Amino acid sequence: MLGLRSPQKGTSTSNPDITADFDSSTRKRKQPADDIMFAFENLSEKLLSKISNLKLEIESNMAAIQNNMQDMVKAELNSFSSGLSDFKTELNSSMQKIQDKQTEMQVDINDLKISMEFTSKQYDDVDKWIKTAQSGFKSIETNSEEISELRMQVTDLKMELNNQQQRDRLDNIEISGLPEIKK
Repeated sequence: MLGLRSPQKGTSTSNPDITADFDSSTRKRKQPADDIMFAFENLSEKLLSKISNLKLEIESNMAAIQNNMQDMVKAELNSFSSGLSDFKTELNSSMQKIQDKQTEMQVDINDLKISMEFTSKQYDDVDKWIKTAQSGFKSIETNSEEISELRMQVTDLKMELNNQQQRDRLDNIEISGLPEIKK
């Protein structure tokens, strides 16, 4: 007799854990809840696929929009840069015109200063001449008074001389008819 023995512990070939031997490819009989789950899983997969496609489409559209925006911004910046360059050129031209006018005005101001100095010098000369003339007029007035006095004296002396001559002639005898002999 062969002895039948019970297997030693740990050497048995049966596995009491049935979850480890479960094969997911074999299905049990379909149950109504399984159909709902299958439909839900199928719907979830389709939704995820649609969402993924939509996400890719949105990303593609966003990239296109971003490229369009970048192109528009570049175009606007180029336009602005060109306008700014034109403005800068015009501003430089205006500044040059202003500087030219300022230089002209500075020359005119310098000419006016020279003219004012000349006019001021002439005014000072005329003022000196007027003061000299006024003092001359005062001396002329003084001399005029002296001349008037001297004229009066001359007139008085003439009258006195004439009176003396008349007195001297009173004593003279006048002989008429005799020729004068000259010696």
